[in-house]
Amino acid sequence: MTHHSSVAPSINISTDLNLVSVHELFEHTQDVFNLIARRAFEILENRGSGHGNEKEDWFLAESELLTPVKFHIAESGEQHNAECD
Repeated sequence: MTHHSSVAPSINISTDLNLVSVHELFEHTQDVFNLIARRAFEILENRGSGHGNEKEDWFLAESELLTPVKFHIAESGEQHNAECD
């Protein structure tokens, strides 16, 4: 999938992305945060509720629930190109 954006006097964007309001983005971010928190707590409970590994539990929960998106951005003059892997 390739996304191109040209920034000049006008902005041209060719993309498959859906734009959302700030409120929708905030709600989605909160939902993701809550999912990670619940999973991190499950990991803590499965470990026997020992404290001291909260960061490791959180990072493990993130790695289970989130998928990194790899992309490359190239800039040439006023042309900006982004390619998603």
